[in-house]
Amino acid sequence: MLLIYMKYIIPFSVLIPLITGFTNYKYLSKPFKIIFWFVFVSGVANFINIILGVVFHIPTLILLHIYTIFEFLMLSAFYQCFQNKKGRNIMKWIAVVFTILYFVNYYFQSMSVVNTYTRSLSAVIMIAYGLLFSFKQADIDDEHNWGDYSANWINTGLLIYYSSGLFMFMTSNYFLTASLFVNEIIWSVHDTILLLEYVLFAIGFYKCKTQPTISTY
Repeated sequence: MLLIYMKYIIPFSVLIPLITGFTNYKYLSKPFKIIFWFVFVSGVANFINIILGVVFHIPTLILLHIYTIFEFLMLSAFYQCFQNKKGRNIMKWIAVVFTILYFVNYYFQSMSVVNTYTRSLSAVIMIAYGLLFSFKQADIDDEHNWGDYSANWINTGLLIYYSSGLFMFMTSNYFLTASLFVNEIIWSVHDTILLLEYVLFAIGFYKCKTQPTISTY
C-alpha cells in the first residue's frame, strides 16, 4: 500500500495544482504563472524519473542535478516579483553566485551521488526568501485576513516543503545506502509534505480569482 502511495498517488497528485492553475490561468499574474510552470516541469521531470528508474532501471541522479538549478532559478524569479528594484538586483546576484557554486560543486560531488551541498544551500536560501516574504506581507494590511492573499498560500507551501526537507537534502547520500524500510519511511514523509505543498499551491491558484497579487512593497 505504501509503494502504491509513493509510486502512483503522489506523482499524480501534481494534477491538483495543475488542473486548478489551468482552469484559473487567465487570473494568474506573473508570479503565479511562474509557479504554475514550475509545477508543470516538476511533474514532467518526476514522471520521466519514474519511467527511467522504475520501468527501465536507468540511474536518474542526473535529473536531480539538472532539476536543482531549474528549481532555484524559477523560485528565485517568483520571489523577485515581490521585491523592489534593489531587492530584485540582490536576488539576481544571489542567483548568479548560486549558479557558479552549482557548477563548482561537480568537483566535489559527481552525478553519481546526490548533490547535497547545492540542494541544501538552495533550500536555505528559499527558506530565507520565504521568511522575508512573510515578514513583509504581515505589514501590508491588517484589515484583511491572511488567507485573502493568494501569494501567502504559495509561500507557505514552499516554506513547509523546504523547512521540512532541509535535513533530508543534507543526508540524502546516506539514505542511498540505508535499508529499504528506512528509505520507505523517509520518502513517504517527504512525499506527504510534497502533497501538502501541492494542495496549498492549488488553493493559491484558486484564490487568484478574487485576489490579485499584492506586492510586499
